[in-house]
Amino acid sequence: MSDVVFGVLGLVLLCPAFARLARGGPDAAMAFAQLVIFALALLFASVSTAEVVGVMGALGVVVPLALLWALHPNRRSLLLRRGGWGAGGSRWMLGCALVLVVPAWAAAAVNAAHGRDDLPPRDSFAFVPSHWSVVTAMLLASGVIALLAATQRTNHRSISALSVAVAVLLFGVASIINPEVPSSGGRVWGVAAIAWTVVWFLTARLVAGARKPV
Repeated sequence: MSDVVFGVLGLVLLCPAFARLARGGPDAAMAFAQLVIFALALLFASVSTAEVVGVMGALGVVVPLALLWALHPNRRSLLLRRGGWGAGGSRWMLGCALVLVVPAWAAAAVNAAHGRDDLPPRDSFAFVPSHWSVVTAMLLASGVIALLAATQRTNHRSISALSVAVAVLLFGVASIINPEVPSSGGRVWGVAAIAWTVVWFLTARLVAGARKPV
């Protein structure tokens, strides 16, 4: 689970958003919002789990993000379009996002408690000082990013919609393979996570199809 959650947080939720932001274009604002959510989730998770290393990781995202904002020639292009949350979103996708948020944030609270209790992850040969903050941040960020994708005019190819789909899918598969690990969701929730991913992607695809001009 340690390898999966570190990979999901860094390679699924962080790096693609930075790459999309660097390319610019209409999806840049979504990518910037996703990075802000990522940094805040990691910072909050690190504080709630009492893991100082996680705070340093969060600062490692906040600092370059702040510099990018300060040096960007058109800062307004990095903001979500006028209307903010709910600007052209989908009620169906919002419903899917809320279905994810409840169990994801409940699991985040459990993992944060494990971190405060200094419970070592049983799937690691060495103690990983930031394991619980990373698991907690991944669960928190996935829920908020799903809400972001659902409340903006997006489709199944948007950076936020894809990122959260891959993150939940990988966590579900890892939970099925490692049901005994404390940070795992177990087999039942693992199957539920995979099923949610399929419904999420199909819903986003249908919403995008319905918006195509006739």
